[in-house]
Amino acid sequence: MNNFGNFRCSCGSENITCSIEYDGCDWKSEEGKGSGFDYEISLACKNCGRVYPIGRLKSEHDFSQIRNNK
Repeated sequence: MNNFGNFRCSCGSENITCSIEYDGCDWKSEEGKGSGFDYEISLACKNCGRVYPIGRLKSEHDFSQIRNNK
């Protein structure tokens, strides 16, 4: 199990990371152009490189991952 529950990539790997990247493409959000949602948040497989976009953020600091309580 990883920090994202039981999420597995379609390749079968559980080696998943979360990333937040600025792309300036706020028009890709539901709110549309001029909304300020310039950051994409996604999960990526370190095994095969597939990327799973989750949504968009106005700031990279708007998101915090769940604490790992191992």
